[in-house]
Amino acid sequence: MKNILTFEKIGVQNFLKIMEPCRFCLYWQTSGELRSETPKNELEKAKLRWLKDLEENFGNCAVLKSHVLTALQ
Repeated sequence: MKNILTFEKIGVQNFLKIMEPCRFCLYWQTSGELRSETPKNELEKAKLRWLKDLEENFGNCAVLKSHVLTALQ
């Protein structure tokens, strides 16, 4: 078995690859107007709007790290 570590730029096109807890978290992106009782779909929309603004103003600023286990023969 070989463990391969990969990094992929996160953007609007692959937003859904972000794990669920992180996809709905807006702690750093808002001034507190979105609370834990806000429906997940609203949190997800707000996070996606934030990501679009981030990309437009600063370019890509996030990566997704993943591990892939492969069997070598």
